[in-house]
Amino acid sequence: MTSTGHEIGVLFGFVAAIIVCGLAYWVVWVMANKRSARKEIDRRAALTEQGIGEKATIRDRPELEHQNGALHGDHNV
Repeated sequence: MTSTGHEIGVLFGFVAAIIVCGLAYWVVWVMANKRSARKEIDRRAALTEQGIGEKATIRDRPELEHQNGALHGDHNV
């Protein structure tokens, strides 16, 4: 028969292991999110440099002029 002290020790050891594993997972999760955010910023910057993205206009890329008119039904663009 085991003592109550031993059982409580095992219980607290298990809880401590869960907390350590949770903290390790959290650290890895935060690092992965930061890396993903940096990659997304780089991807958006590359697309903007190519003329694709939020800052791109028809004046920036004349080859889109025909596509824009065809998409909106306005062929006199």
